[in-house]
Amino acid sequence: MAKKRILVVNTFPIKNALTGGQKREEAIVHTYKKAFDTVQYVGVFFNEHYKEYDPADIPIPPELVETMRQSPHTGDIVCGKAIYDNPTVKRKMTALLKRLKPDIVQIEQVFPYFGMKPLLAELGMNPKIVFSSHNVEAPHKREILESVGMDKKEVDPIVKEIDDVEKDLTRVSELVIACTESDRQYYAKYGAKKSIVARNGMAPIKTTQEALSKWRKYFAEHSINKKAVFIGSAHPPNWVGFEQMVGTGVGFMPFDSRILLVGGISDYFEQNFHEEYNPYHLTFWQRVIPCNRPDNDNLAAIIKLADVIILPMTEGGGSNLKTAEAVLSGRPVVGTSHAFRSFDELKDLPNVYIADTPDAFRDAIVRAMRGPIKPRNASERKLADSVLWENCLAGAVKEVGKL
Repeated sequence: MAKKRILVVNTFPIKNALTGGQKREEAIVHTYKKAFDTVQYVGVFFNEHYKEYDPADIPIPPELVETMRQSPHTGDIVCGKAIYDNPTVKRKMTALLKRLKPDIVQIEQVFPYFGMKPLLAELGMNPKIVFSSHNVEAPHKREILESVGMDKKEVDPIVKEIDDVEKDLTRVSELVIACTESDRQYYAKYGAKKSIVARNGMAPIKTTQEALSKWRKYFAEHSINKKAVFIGSAHPPNWVGFEQMVGTGVGFMPFDSRILLVGGISDYFEQNFHEEYNPYHLTFWQRVIPCNRPDNDNLAAIIKLADVIILPMTEGGGSNLKTAEAVLSGRPVVGTSHAFRSFDELKDLPNVYIADTPDAFRDAIVRAMRGPIKPRNASERKLADSVLWENCLAGAVKEVGKL
C-alpha cells in the first residue's frame, strides 16, 4: 500500500450513492483506499438535494440556500466558490486540510477548484493536483443551461468562467483523468502534462430475494408481462433524449408492457406530465410507471427483471455510467450510438441494439422485448466484465501511485 495522503473533493456527498456521479466517486474512493494508506473524500453540497452524508462532508450554510434555489443548474459553481468565499465552509475545509496535510488533492469535475485554488495558496500548501473529469464541463454546462431555457446573455459568462477555470486546472495538474478518449485529447490540447482515460464502470449488480419477490408480485398484480427500464436522473440530457428517441406518445408499446422510469427522471415527467385533461399526458401514464428512487437492492431487482434496458441519450459528454450498468446486467439493451461513447467495442455483444432514429429506437424496444436472449460466450463475458470498476480505474490508480 503506497504511503500517500489523498484528499478527493467534489460538490456532492457519496454516502449511499445513487446517481451516476456519486457512484463514480464512490468507486474512485473505494479503489484508492485499497491502494493508498490515507484517502479522504469531502463533498461540499446543498443538503436539500442530498439528505445523507458523512461527517467530513460540508453542507453549505443557510445564507447560500436561497442562491442555490434560484439557480439550481449552477449550484455546483456556488458550492465550489463557497470553499473560499463562505466563512463557514472555508473554516471547515481549512481545518480538514491542516489535519490531513494531503500530498495530493484530487479535484473532481472542476467546480471545487473555484475555491480550492485560492484557499491552498492562502494556506501556503502545495500538494500535487489531480484533475478527475466527468465531462468537459464548459460545453456540457452550456447544453444544460440552454436546454432549460436560460437566455444566451446569461449563459455565455457562466460558460466562459467555467472554461477559464477548467483550462487553468488542466495546466496546473500533474495528471488529468478523463472519462473518454475525446475528452482526454481535449485536455492534452489545452496543456495537460499527462492525461489518461478511466471510463465509467459499474460494480457487480446484486439484489435480494425479498426485492425480487416484491417486484415480481407487483408486475403480476398489474398484468405487466414485459418491462422496458430507463434509469436516469432529472439531468436534462436524460429527459431530452427520452423525449427525442422514445417520445411521449407511447402507444407503440404492447398493451401488456410498461416503461419503468427509475431515478430522478421520474420527477421530471411527474412534474411536467400531470394535466388531467391532456390526452397525451393521460395515455403516457397508461404505459409508463414512475419508480422514483429505489434503494440499491430494489434498483438491482428492477434491472434483473427488465426485458430491455433503454439508453436514449442524444447529447451530453463523458462516458455514460448507465451504459456500463446495462451491459453488465446481461439484459437486452437498446441504445443510441451516443449512449455507447467510449464503449464502442461493446456494441457487438449479443442482445445489444443500436438505433439512432426515433422510429428505429421504438422498433428496437419492441423487438428486444419479444426476442429470445442470446447467451454470451466466454470471450463476450470477459468483454462485458471490462466495465467493472476495478478494470476501469486500474490505470488511474497506477498513475496516481507514481506521483
